Formats: sequence, C-alpha cells, structure tokens
Amino acid sequence: QDKRTITIDITSDLACPWCYVGYRRLINALSEFEDRADFEIHWHPYMIDMRTASSGEPYLDYNRRRWGGDGWVAGMKRDAREDGCLFRNWGRQNPRSVWAHTLHAHRLLHYFSKEGWRPMHECKGRLFEEYYEEGANISTVDELVRIGADLCPDKAEEIEAFMRSEDGTEEVLRADADAKKRGVGGVPSFCISGSTIGGAQSKDWWCHTLQKML
Repeated sequence: QDKRTITIDITSDLACPWCYVGYRRLINALSEFEDRADFEIHWHPYMIDMRTASSGEPYLDYNRRRWGGDGWVAGMKRDAREDGCLFRNWGRQNPRSVWAHTLHAHRLLHYFSKEGWRPMHECKGRLFEEYYEEGANISTVDELVRIGADLCPDKAEEIEAFMRSEDGTEEVLRADADAKKRGVGGVPSFCISGSTIGGAQSKDWWCHTLQKML
C-alpha cells in the first residue's frame, strides 16, 4: 500500500527562536508517522525586523531595543528543552551571541530550493543548528558560504559565487512581501491541507492533528 504524501508549507524567519522551537516540535512529531505517510516540507522566507543591522546586532542590545530586555527568553528556553532546543550558544551566556539579519541566510535557502525541497529542508535545519546551538552569525556571507560548502562540497565554488553576488535577493524580498500581503503577521506559520496554523504548537498537538488526517 502506497503511503500518503502530505505537504507542509512553513513561513519562517531564522532569527525568530520560536521558529526554531516550532521546527523541532514538528520534526519530532513527524518521526512518529514515518511508517504511515511521507512528508514534503517547503520553506518560505519571512523577515520580522528589516531594521536589524546587516551584520547582526549584539543579543542584549537587540533585546533592549525591541523589548527593554530579554526577560522573555528564560521561559521559552525552559519550555523548549524537552523538544531538543538547548540554545547552547544563543543568549546572554554567549557574549558573542547576535540577533541575526536573515536576508543572506534566506538567499542560501533560495539557492538550495533549486535543488529540491529536501536539500532546502536540510539547509534550514543546519542553519537553525548553527545559529542557536553553535553560535554562528548567520547574518554574514562568510559564515553562510562555509555552511553551504559543508552541505554540498561538490558545489562549494558555485555556492560561494552565488552568495557573493546579489542573486536571490529579489526573490527573497518578493516572497517576504507576498507573505505579509497575505496576512502572515507572525511566524512560524504552517499551512497543511489548506489550513493555516500559527505559532510553535506542541509535539502532542501535531501528533493529534496528523492522527486525524491519517
């Protein structure tokens, strides 16, 4: 018996920690259904704060500018720990932690999207890991060139040429604008079987939802 294929579209900003949490919770839920369905995940760019400095901003400086401080972070980290989000190198514990500007990271994802949904999905997961767990500044082209080359060594030179050009910029900005015109006011935003779901829903919520679909 052929397994059903379910497509999930996710609009997301790498600079949003709740997008990382939402990603982990969804992936953890999908692993429970691998024998019953195939899942295609398509990522779409979103940039919450276009005013972020192009090279990223120091973590605490950014939090103070936006919210007066980072008091909201501790609860999020505590809640997300069981989902596998440790935030090892993102936050005040790392003096070099930045709040990323994500235009170039979305451009790298755009590059991998041309290879298919799987390479793009793998790239997204790697960028989350590099940013929140390894402390990489994914605002910078240099870091993104390194990450892209690690993901696809055979195309390292092509990836570097792409990232050091303006390629993909127009497409990313247009997709971001389109999402906002459609009414996406916050991320993560998931679209599955015609229904739109906002926020980092729990693994149990996803399991319940998928169970009903299957």
